[in-house]
Amino acid sequence: AKWDLNPQPQDLQSHAKPILLLTLQTQNIM
Repeated sequence: AKWDLNPQPQDLQSHAKPILLLTLQTQNIM
């Protein structure tokens, strides 16, 4: 399978979005 060799950008986005949301929330609190 091709996706075994190269991770799909959708997977990266799914992992990055929650992190970005958390950073934005922490910045708003600070």
